[in-house]
Amino acid sequence: MKSWYCGPICIALLHGALSLTSAWAAPRLPLEAFAARPLVQRPTLSPDGQKVAMLVNNQGTTTIVVQDIGAANGKRTSLMSTDNIESAFRWFRWVSDDRLLISTIFPSKRTQNSNSTAGGIRTYDTRLLSAKSDGSQITNLLKPTTFKGYWLPQIQDRVIDFEPDSGKHVLLSLSVPQDSLQGPSSGWDPAVYSVDVETGARYHVHS
Repeated sequence: MKSWYCGPICIALLHGALSLTSAWAAPRLPLEAFAARPLVQRPTLSPDGQKVAMLVNNQGTTTIVVQDIGAANGKRTSLMSTDNIESAFRWFRWVSDDRLLISTIFPSKRTQNSNSTAGGIRTYDTRLLSAKSDGSQITNLLKPTTFKGYWLPQIQDRVIDFEPDSGKHVLLSLSVPQDSLQGPSSGWDPAVYSVDVETGARYHVHS
């Protein structure tokens, strides 16, 4: 059997090759990188195909961004942001060429007495917002003052039809107290409402 000998020149070449390999190797990623959200999530075209709405994540903050892909300048607009602690985005959806509905979720607490902070049950509540793609007219569609008494529905983003009349209204399922100022003790009335996506005006459709 022949033996293999690597002389000084061979050793020098091997050392150089290993050095180049180390230089080309990608840096090790920190552990946090594997648990981080993607930079961009849920890119969604507007109905006319001229804009893209997306979630952009940066250092724990999530922002809804609209990119204009139909114009030459490609304008980019930030609509709103969350810290994913006090609140977070559940979903968003185009309802017309220039308007989106946005659902948010946040930790809350339910008590029988609006003047008391003691006791109660910890919950997660949702809200339904509307915004134009240029960042204007950001509106909470179900304003607290439009409900009877202090008790507000916990889930306010249960849309059951997005296009009953070409994006001007949505059909929303809401559970509200039955003729009561005191919340669920008097029972609930799950019902369907038609909600104007610009003003939040609503009317009862079906119980």
